[in-house]
Amino acid sequence: MNAQRKTFEKWLLLVLATIVAQPVFAQDITIRKGEVVSTELLPRSMRQEAKIIQTTRPDQLSSYIARLPTLTINGGVLEVEPNGEASRDGTVTISARRIVLIDAKIVTYGANVTINTNELVAGNAKIIAFETNSSLESALPGESGESGSSGGTVLLNAQSFKTLSDGPALTVDLSGEPGQSGGSGLQGAIGVVGFAGERAKSSSLLPVCERSGSDGGPGGQGGPGGPGGRGGDGGNGGNLILAGMLVKQRSAINFIAEGGKAGLGGDGGPGGKGGPGGRGGDGSPGCGGGNIGPSGPSGAAGPKGPDGRPGEPGSIRAEFGNR
Repeated sequence: MNAQRKTFEKWLLLVLATIVAQPVFAQDITIRKGEVVSTELLPRSMRQEAKIIQTTRPDQLSSYIARLPTLTINGGVLEVEPNGEASRDGTVTISARRIVLIDAKIVTYGANVTINTNELVAGNAKIIAFETNSSLESALPGESGESGSSGGTVLLNAQSFKTLSDGPALTVDLSGEPGQSGGSGLQGAIGVVGFAGERAKSSSLLPVCERSGSDGGPGGQGGPGGPGGRGGDGGNGGNLILAGMLVKQRSAINFIAEGGKAGLGGDGGPGGKGGPGGRGGDGSPGCGGGNIGPSGPSGAAGPKGPDGRPGEPGSIRAEFGNR
């Protein structure tokens, strides 16, 4: 009896632990206007059952997805977490029985994303790689700009596709990030100090000035400015793969995948300041001292840094056959 009781208690604890470990979103999920939700907060069955998705036979995938919750984004934003849990090939998977996108936005941040659903409903919806209003500051002085990230690959697999708006109901923009502008060049070195003037000379017998102190020499020219940093390369546009019924409804999807703009080369650094003039020669009894020499000329400005390379445009293609 004691052995049976202990076995039952262990089983009960295991059941309780499983219940407690269930994700926060156990039912259908709705992301409303003004809400921004990370994919890391979606149930594991919807985002990270990658091994199941990858190993399920294509003819059984639809049945598996039919048991998943529905995902509705009504005016909200779903952000893909590129550094979160991912499948074996680094792809973030989002699977739901039904996905409804109304005035919705999914931001991938350049990650590779696979979206599986039996029914996709879209109206004025967007899947974008990066926010277009983000601006990069130039690199630090003397440094090259960073290259922009590529748009990544998005695979959309839906067994049915319903549109809720005239024209393209879904815009997929996988344009690459722009390259960062190079930093300005460093300022040139200060010129050397001019030579000091000679000391005045008086007669040793009479208070007569034989030679006044000479003026100091001019300062040296400032050093040339450093070259501007190289602009970063633009990220390549991403790739969109359509599967399922989406292959036949390509016209309902507006696809954009421009290469990122090249980062501009940084301005050349300013020339260094001219060196200070040398001090005038000291005076002596009856003789005046020399004047401080003139400052040297500034150095030449450095050359502008080279621009980066623009990114290559992305592509769209269809994947035929059942998934």
